[in-house]
Amino acid sequence: MTVILDKNVITDIARGNVAVAEALKRLLNSREPVFIATAARDELLNTGPTLLRDGYRAILNDLKLEAPPKTTITDRGSFHADNVQVEPQYGMGPVKEYGGGTSKARPGDAFIAAETRSLKARLWTLDKNFAKRAANLGVTIAPESAISGISGVEDIAQARRLLGRGINFRLIADKLANIKIKLTNIKIGGRGAIRLVGNIGVTILFAIIGGWLQERRDKEAVKDGLERVQSEIDAKLAEPEFLARVADLQLRQDKGEKVYATYTVEVHLGKPYYLVDKYYDYPYGDIPTVWLLKKHARQGLDLSPKKIESQTTQKGHSGYGFFTLESFTRSTEVAVYSEEELETFRDLAADYVRRKYQLAKDPTNQVLTQEFQELRRQIVEAFGENVWVLEAEPAMPD
Repeated sequence: MTVILDKNVITDIARGNVAVAEALKRLLNSREPVFIATAARDELLNTGPTLLRDGYRAILNDLKLEAPPKTTITDRGSFHADNVQVEPQYGMGPVKEYGGGTSKARPGDAFIAAETRSLKARLWTLDKNFAKRAANLGVTIAPESAISGISGVEDIAQARRLLGRGINFRLIADKLANIKIKLTNIKIGGRGAIRLVGNIGVTILFAIIGGWLQERRDKEAVKDGLERVQSEIDAKLAEPEFLARVADLQLRQDKGEKVYATYTVEVHLGKPYYLVDKYYDYPYGDIPTVWLLKKHARQGLDLSPKKIESQTTQKGHSGYGFFTLESFTRSTEVAVYSEEELETFRDLAADYVRRKYQLAKDPTNQVLTQEFQELRRQIVEAFGENVWVLEAEPAMPD
């Protein structure tokens, strides 16, 4: 008799449920057809972190677990019609039609039960409440559903070990291919490694410079100065050291956090004392000059986890007379890695930390040792030896 798997059968194996893994292997070695429910397959492969989705896809492919044969809308519809008429009794009610939280628009347990009943198959689910409600609506429940589920973190490598498949490092290597190219570009100073999210916006300051710019000579001086500042910033953005700092900060941040390049542009009458070699050497004049401030930010451009948009106008005293100073602080989002690449790193780093913790509890486990070494090698090749997850970590022997 055909068996239809709920998603939790696969995710529980990833959590380390040995009993479920052994039962699935026995079932797959039998002559009974085994499928993963269409809604369960969609949930496994289209939600959750990127590396988990790809990892589950690889597991389903390895086990040759496909979606069931197509059923008719008439057969499935009859289950949904019965489901909405269920009267809550003895603690039971209808089977949930759609998911909850961020998945509330996705098909829920009712679609899995409807598909199973339409195929006259057995349903294997570790959700006892779902099994009870589905059985109440005529769905045959597989005896394997009596196995208890467990809690814990889903670990693709652990699932592969329990299923006798081993960790899929080819999948990891493919995911990291583009990141390795980016790291190489940073090392050789490749300009293409940086990604500006929005315009750096220096030249637009010209439109908001104070009203004291009356003469054409003043406007031309400020415009020329802003263009020079723009060139300074462009050169800084291309420096390998700056790109490496952006990459490092991105890898240290949580999901949703961003990195901003922050700069301050000042307009003076003359040249401010702190931008010349000697304190007393102040070439006072009445022609405005534009400067990329380097007093507080190294090389005039600094990185920040916050976006800063401020505009201030100040008046100061040079020692020779009053001068006007306008100061503009701006920031723009910069990135080396895309969000998808960062998600891959977070998954890989979490897998590495979990493997390290497991190895500390079982230091003689050769399988864990090999996986730990390979994960470390992949991280080093893609992100370098100084990435935070490897800090203070001695190199593993070959």
